[in-house]
Amino acid sequence: MVNFVKRQQHTALKVSWTGDLRSMKRNACNRWYFTFQGQECTNPRTIEGRLHRLIDGNVHGVHTVQGVCYGIPRATISVGFNVGKCPGHILGDAFTGWAYPTTLIIEEIHATKGN
Repeated sequence: MVNFVKRQQHTALKVSWTGDLRSMKRNACNRWYFTFQGQECTNPRTIEGRLHRLIDGNVHGVHTVQGVCYGIPRATISVGFNVGKCPGHILGDAFTGWAYPTTLIIEEIHATKGN
């Protein structure tokens, strides 16, 4: 979790995470998602990426999870990058970051919709 100072009221936050992800376990699904002040974005929707596994294996891959969230007030915002299970699936053995540089970018951008 990191803190980001959002300086204006009528702007949005654009977030991007790039790094290695893995989900192990047959028929499992893991989702990696952003939170703002401990809550998922709802405007316009959650910012997430998912990995579904149909077979066993230890497959790592570089992924990017990114999106824009509107309606966040001007304040110091706690931004989290979390992992959990996909609705309706079992939780896999998730791994975040391994042998690849991890990048987190948070930007305050002018909002053109979603306000």
